[in-house]
Amino acid sequence: MAPKKTASKPTPKLIADSFVAAYYTMFENERHKLHNFYHASSQFLHSYVGVESESVTGKEEIKAVIAKDPVFSKDAVVTVKRDTVDVQAVSEGEIVLLVTGSVSVSEGAETAVMPFVQNFFLEQSSTTTRNASYYVLNDTFRLLGNPKDKVTAKPAKAAVKAAVKVKAPVVEKEAKAATPPPAKPIEVKPAEIKQPVEVKPAESKQPVEVKPAEPKPVEVPKGPMSWAQRAANTSKPAAAPAPTPAPAAEEPKPKPTKADSRGETIATSLYVKGLPDGTTEEAVKTLFSTFGEVKTVTMKDERKFCFVDFA
Repeated sequence: MAPKKTASKPTPKLIADSFVAAYYTMFENERHKLHNFYHASSQFLHSYVGVESESVTGKEEIKAVIAKDPVFSKDAVVTVKRDTVDVQAVSEGEIVLLVTGSVSVSEGAETAVMPFVQNFFLEQSSTTTRNASYYVLNDTFRLLGNPKDKVTAKPAKAAVKAAVKVKAPVVEKEAKAATPPPAKPIEVKPAEIKQPVEVKPAESKQPVEVKPAEPKPVEVPKGPMSWAQRAANTSKPAAAPAPTPAPAAEEPKPKPTKADSRGETIATSLYVKGLPDGTTEEAVKTLFSTFGEVKTVTMKDERKFCFVDFA
């Protein structure tokens, strides 16, 4: 005669998974029946942001609290998303669960999505191995969002800030390459410059002659660049232009300079090249006014450069 097989005892993880699936299915669809998970000695505490509740004891008391819940009304459509379920066996027939996730509550066109954390203490009500059953001895639920913050699906309006916007240069790529998303406008805020940059001309008895360099290919910046960085990049000497039979364009002439008390030359005109399309005279004047009083700004849109004259 073969020996009888002994039924294996379910693990705490298996018990927890079965309980969580059954509990939150009823939480979504038949919330008015949730009290059946509890016992006459069960303790129940559900709290929300702005709504602090008191713990109640007993199956009938828990049923009354669930029926009067201010957040999960009978007309609300409730959806629960579980993120984590932590299980720990306390002793024989006792299991502790910690569940985290989010709950969505919809009423009409309004929907509130709020994170939650819930702690269960399960106790075994039957000692039969095959038909073991558990009930909730302790339940502590905390809704971390504010139930009053219900929103409707409307497009958000971006805040507009008063700042100079510089368009990022566009580089053509091969047809096979994926088109990158448009670069965000770079906001140039003169207030971020903590110390004014002192511009000193090289010591020379002769007036400084400034000649514009031929346009060179636009280099794609690795990150957002300020006007000071763009001026620093364009200050490198460019290669000498090749002779061309076309009539020479009018060369920009430097503004008059003046000398200080020691007879040294002081430059009052600044040459800025490589300006992006659409740059306005007012934007340039606003930017460079942080270095001193700007008298005039002379724009050369066709050559993409300008002169900034300081007082």
